[in-house]
Amino acid sequence: MTLIRKPRPEPRLKRVRLEMPGNIVRGDGTAYIATVRDLSSSGFRIETDARLEPGEYIDLQVGRERASAQIRWVMGFEAGGQFDKPVNLTD
Repeated sequence: MTLIRKPRPEPRLKRVRLEMPGNIVRGDGTAYIATVRDLSSSGFRIETDARLEPGEYIDLQVGRERASAQIRWVMGFEAGGQFDKPVNLTD
């Protein structure tokens, strides 16, 4: 079986690789510890024990900053998400 990845409609934004503690907050207010592994103004990759589902909406909190996002993929303890609105990484 051959898997073919569809081309992205737009180029991926520059991602910053890091290891930063954060929290995932679900709609019901339940919070889980996460480690942010990479970050761009449009999305992120995290590692967490939370059982996330693709399509789920969460808030990602890092320090005092909090942004709403949708989980796009999950693989084991890692997940990737897309922010609802671009975030400013320079502040």
